[in-house]
Amino acid sequence: MIFTRLQCEISDGRIFCVVPWLRLAVLLIGLVVLAGCSPQAPIYTEPVSISLADHYPVSERRGPSQHNAMPTRAIGRQLLQACNSSLAYYFALPESAQLVGAGSVVKGEPGASVSVRVSDGQAEARVVYLQELDVGTNVISFSEALGASWGDMMRVEVAVRCEGPGNVLVSWEDLRIEGMGPSSPPAPEFKRDRYNVIIVLLDSLRADHLQPYGAKSVLTPRLEQLGRQGVTFLSARSTSSWTRPAVAALLTSQRSINHGIVSLASGLPLHLPYLPAILRKQGYETILIANTAQVSSHFGFNRGFTRVFDHFEYDDASGPRRYHDPVANADDVWKKYIAPAAERAGDKPFFVYLHERDPHAPYGPPPPYDGMYTQDYKGEVKSDLFSIARLRFAPDSASPEIIAKLNGLYSGEVSYMDRYVGALLDHLKQDSLNRKTLVVFTSDHGEEFWDHDSVGHGHTVYEELLQVPLMMRLPGVLPADLATRVPMDLADVTPSILDLLGIDTPDAAEGTSIIPYLFADAAGIATERQHFSAAQANSPKGTSTPRATAVIHRNWKLIRIPPGSEREKMSLYDLALDPAERNDIADAHPIVVATLDQMRRWMRRKHDAKLTRGEEAVDTEFLDDEVEQNLRALGYID
Repeated sequence: MIFTRLQCEISDGRIFCVVPWLRLAVLLIGLVVLAGCSPQAPIYTEPVSISLADHYPVSERRGPSQHNAMPTRAIGRQLLQACNSSLAYYFALPESAQLVGAGSVVKGEPGASVSVRVSDGQAEARVVYLQELDVGTNVISFSEALGASWGDMMRVEVAVRCEGPGNVLVSWEDLRIEGMGPSSPPAPEFKRDRYNVIIVLLDSLRADHLQPYGAKSVLTPRLEQLGRQGVTFLSARSTSSWTRPAVAALLTSQRSINHGIVSLASGLPLHLPYLPAILRKQGYETILIANTAQVSSHFGFNRGFTRVFDHFEYDDASGPRRYHDPVANADDVWKKYIAPAAERAGDKPFFVYLHERDPHAPYGPPPPYDGMYTQDYKGEVKSDLFSIARLRFAPDSASPEIIAKLNGLYSGEVSYMDRYVGALLDHLKQDSLNRKTLVVFTSDHGEEFWDHDSVGHGHTVYEELLQVPLMMRLPGVLPADLATRVPMDLADVTPSILDLLGIDTPDAAEGTSIIPYLFADAAGIATERQHFSAAQANSPKGTSTPRATAVIHRNWKLIRIPPGSEREKMSLYDLALDPAERNDIADAHPIVVATLDQMRRWMRRKHDAKLTRGEEAVDTEFLDDEVEQNLRALGYID
């Protein structure tokens, strides 16, 4: 099969994918149609059923106390709704959605009624069901079409009204939304095997600073070559804007809103499935090479690894000890850590997780990389962590020249690390490991350069911090030279790796394998992935509440600032029309805001359920000197 690389752009809410002989306009965000197929729409054949009992109502209104002695409550999957109350739910609906209800009336009375209203926020709410609950009425049963298409967002309000004493109580045994979701892609035919696996993660790497992701001035030829040899995910996101929770999501398939790592003291929860432990049980030699304390043994990331190399090389906040030659740097890492692991493995496969701190601040690339992108600025700019921190808290002092200089130094580090990664991959080829090794290249989060009036990471959940590069290469198995917009986040990486290896994904995993979607894309089969993700910023010191949470569904993104030093704030962006997140349109789309926030509540409810079972993150009581020194050098401790 011949795979053709696509270049895609967004215009007026549509994705246009261009190949030499074909231009296709695709109406659904996240849908990629590949060369060699005719235009087609996704097919909706997967049954979808959403029980309202599984979701908290966004609001519950109750009448005067004399008419409503009993609050609405859930007992298992049964809802008991009292008189003069209404429950409001918000959902992204399936195709051909229907609201199905079945229940009983404990006692009826004259003038009582039950009604269901729906609204898309653009028109007046309409009644889809109304039934009087006179004496003798004891059964409620209905199935009403909601008149919606896939992905439409709607408010569903269920109300019980009384005019008399208010003794009516409705027991909902079944209250749900049914419809059809996107068809699953056909099961791909490829050779699953116990391949070697190497994950290379570069800390704080913005996707838009790489050539495969549209960078015009920053040179990354080796990563561009990696993209031509495998798959480039153009719509990959992190689940956090700082390191430790993002890496936990990558290796546990639990999103940051659920795995419980919320502060600098949080360690890896012991109960979570963990990729290194899974592979070690399958006979893999497993190696952790961590050039940052954030994912070190101190915080529990050594679990499941047969060998651990925590090598922190920062002297102080002014910068790291580094090789001036990226090739020599790669040679050293290969010969010290990876080659011995491959040799020890013998006939067994090996798994390597390599976490490199650069291009994390301080921005100090060695010559000639320090001058590659800073020729236009002749003044002196301090790029150590202390100086950058001062700029964060005094954004007005960051002139356009200073911003350009810091961005240029960061870009120099990106080009340095590009050469470094390329040299590592050269060793794979030289040692004849190329064709039997899955290479995964990614980052934990991005880096801000005053995109939203600040610098660094961890403090917000805007796209410059969440969009990350993600590439996969497995010669002869995965498609080559394929760029796809299949939506995914870091929680999907572990299930995808296990799928390629022929190992079952744990039931507790939140992510899913995206491998079938890659082969569907390559075969020209139109698909849409039912996918939403959540991400969190870090927590202020002394608290466990994130500074911000984002929920992304299709082209919509909701950012929530929790109440605290300021009142709760909801901001909504249409990423198809406003990728830079400049135009907050929350006031114009209240139904979308409430729907995305209900998704957040649903995910948070899962996390709260884990806490009641004692499945929270493990907090470390102290930091040893080496870990504390490294975290201070990285800017996480004052």
